[in-house]
Amino acid sequence: MYKKLTSYSTVQMDLIKSAIAILSQILKSSRIKILVLDDWTLRIVTAVLSKLELIMYYNIGLVENIKNITCKLSEFPVVFFVQPTLENIELLCRELKRPKFINYSICFSNLSNSEDLKTLA
Repeated sequence: MYKKLTSYSTVQMDLIKSAIAILSQILKSSRIKILVLDDWTLRIVTAVLSKLELIMYYNIGLVENIKNITCKLSEFPVVFFVQPTLENIELLCRELKRPKFINYSICFSNLSNSEDLKTLA
């Protein structure tokens, strides 16, 4: 789907290291979990981690797109890693009104404003 970076500059390496460090913090847990991404964060994740790494190192059992969450594995926690766009906030609100998972973690790929957080609360 997306090509992995093959020749890295120093800046690219720093960005990749930063992305891996952030994703490691977001996904740290020994429990199997579902990862929900938007189109932008999917590009970030697939640029720095393979499917095998997601499974073996981060215990990701399934990756879903926020626009089309079909999984209903209520015994698993879910981690949302998305941009704080109006569309994503609305999709998150819709998901939280009818929860499908045992536990929710929401991580934004960028700064969010207080209104977005109030909407989610």
